[in-house]
Amino acid sequence: MLRVKTDKIVPGGRVVARLDDGRVCFVLGALENEVVEAVITKKKRSYIEAIAANVLEPSMHRVSPKDDAYLSTSPWQVVAFKRENELKTQMIRDVFDQQGIKLPDFDVKSDGEEWAYRNKMEFSFWWSPETDKVDLAFYKRGSNSKIVVDGSSLAPECINEAAREFIAQVNELGIRAGDMKSIVFRSSAQGQVVASLFVKTELDSLTKIDLSIQGFEIWLSDKRSPASVRTKLLKMQGDTTLTDDIFGKTFAYGVNSFFQINVPMYELALKDIRASLLVNQPAIDMFSGVGSIGLSVSKSPVLIELDNDSVSYARQNADASAEVLHMPSEKALDVVVEEINLIVDPPRAGLNKKLLTKICEVRPRRLIYMSCDAATHARDVSALIEAGYSLDSFNAYNFFPKTPHTETLAVLTRSDRMNSHGNKEQDS
Repeated sequence: MLRVKTDKIVPGGRVVARLDDGRVCFVLGALENEVVEAVITKKKRSYIEAIAANVLEPSMHRVSPKDDAYLSTSPWQVVAFKRENELKTQMIRDVFDQQGIKLPDFDVKSDGEEWAYRNKMEFSFWWSPETDKVDLAFYKRGSNSKIVVDGSSLAPECINEAAREFIAQVNELGIRAGDMKSIVFRSSAQGQVVASLFVKTELDSLTKIDLSIQGFEIWLSDKRSPASVRTKLLKMQGDTTLTDDIFGKTFAYGVNSFFQINVPMYELALKDIRASLLVNQPAIDMFSGVGSIGLSVSKSPVLIELDNDSVSYARQNADASAEVLHMPSEKALDVVVEEINLIVDPPRAGLNKKLLTKICEVRPRRLIYMSCDAATHARDVSALIEAGYSLDSFNAYNFFPKTPHTETLAVLTRSDRMNSHGNKEQDS
């Protein structure tokens, strides 16, 4: 157990402390300017990672968490909400500063909702010898052990109720925790719930589960892999397709397809995207998921997506004027041309190198880049500015309250072009 005095919160949500031997200690579950006792979870030559166990001198911004398992899902349950948004603003500025990018004035946008915002939750399982029953569980941070839960304060009550019904039937049927991997619950704004259970074996008892929700599916998942992947469909009950309205348009999506987890906040970002589009220019939406960005902001976009389920829903959501291309972004380079609005919303790793290189070479007139990782966003924006883009506007959104994560949106415009002699010309 370490006793440390914390300093500054850094990207990722941990707090820096300096040890007597000069090493840096990154502490999860602590805030700035606190004295804590922390349990070491990782040791390296130049740094240590730890989790706060006892807070000896708390910060003025510390509040009591709602969930016992808050460190597993939302380590910033201990931060006052106003301070959370201030910290997120500063962390975003810091990572862009590291890339030499001075951002315009901005504040992290929020709709004020701190709890019950997640329309998707994934639970694991735990068997307790004391009670001889299976419980819902989350993995503990920094270990392979688990902590028993009865739901989550981040999820709407309809998801928590469905999770409790499920675990009650598991115990009635005598299903072992070791026979299952995980279960994903998803809900619409109207409160409809669907679920996808991933299991390791084809037990008859599993198919006897009968939940009072809109749709429920069971997938055999290769037990040699720790990931919950769909190998063989064992049961389909009801309809596992949900719908939600965005700007008056209905979007269908599945329990396992990509769709934003915080729809009210997503709409705030979509309004900014729609306002940033160049008129009379086509929109290309890469990493489109079920099409919720491109179809919400443009009448006839081109949607590019790799995931099979998401492509199927994108085609269902699109009308005849839109085009859906089933391919990875790095294979869709031909659509990257000059006179377009190019919308990208890549995974945390940021833009694929081939795609980034193509964008820097062609330089589409308007680039709208949405990101769920400020560090990779800053890295890519730096390369785009170096290639001749100017940063027109920047916004950030608190899609994930009680966590260190944000969504950021950069709108960039090609500031010049090369003439036939290889010299730069200013756009008119």
